[in-house]
Amino acid sequence: VLPSSRAEMWRDIYLTTGADVKGGIWGNRLLVEGPAVRVDASVYVRSEIRIRPSDNPEEKRRGVTFGSTVTAGGTFLVEQATYRTRVLSNVYVGTASIANTVIYGNLYARSANIRNCVVMGGVFCRDHLQIENSVVATFQVGRATLGRNLLLLFPVALSQAPLAISHPVRAVSFLRLAGALK
Repeated sequence: VLPSSRAEMWRDIYLTTGADVKGGIWGNRLLVEGPAVRVDASVYVRSEIRIRPSDNPEEKRRGVTFGSTVTAGGTFLVEQATYRTRVLSNVYVGTASIANTVIYGNLYARSANIRNCVVMGGVFCRDHLQIENSVVATFQVGRATLGRNLLLLFPVALSQAPLAISHPVRAVSFLRLAGALK
């Protein structure tokens, strides 16, 4: 869904259940009503990406998948759904509010609210990170509020302000795992 003229460059794009885009997307904003939506290449939008569940009970097992980088100048909003949203690369956004999402790369944002997610890379926020019921590799933020059930894949994380920790944070040590395999 690439623009062929300047007038098409800033259009809004709507993807509904069953959409399968074999290339990339470029536009003003992207609205996805899933599940069973796939975009194979990069997504670049000027304002927002909004993913909301549909009422289609037959497709609840197939989620929304972005096969490459996702970039939005504004908000990346993934509403709570019964299926997963997957991003197979990095996410670059102004503000992220995500639930039931797996990011196989890093998340870069000014601020982020993460619930019930897995981020295989790091979460990098200039301002505030709020996170709970999630697994992340690490994070580097201005300030953070850490809720219940947070698991770090690397036992190192950075915050410019003191952390607000309401529940214990667990970390996986790969050195212990390597020793157990010998």
